[in-house]
Amino acid sequence: MSTGRKIGRFLVVLGSGLIAFFVLTDLARQVNYGALLIGAIILIGGIFLMVSNPNPEPHQAPRFRTLNKILQKEEKQQHKEKK
Repeated sequence: MSTGRKIGRFLVVLGSGLIAFFVLTDLARQVNYGALLIGAIILIGGIFLMVSNPNPEPHQAPRFRTLNKILQKEEKQQHKEKK
C-alpha cells in the first residue's frame, strides 16, 4: 500500500470523526460549524489521496511451480512431435 493511500485513509477517518463531532455538538445545542467545515475539507482531501494512489497490482504467487514446469515440457514435446 502506498504512503499516499495510507495518509488518505487516515484523513478520511479524521474527517469523519470531525463530522461526527459536529453532529454531537449540534445535538448538545452548541453548534460548532468549524468542525463541519474542517471535517469536510479533510474528508475530501483524504478521498482524493486514496483515489489518486491506487493499490499496486498483487504479485503472482509461484504456486504449482513444479506442475507448471512439467506441463510446459509436455507442451514442447507435443509441439516438436507435430513438426
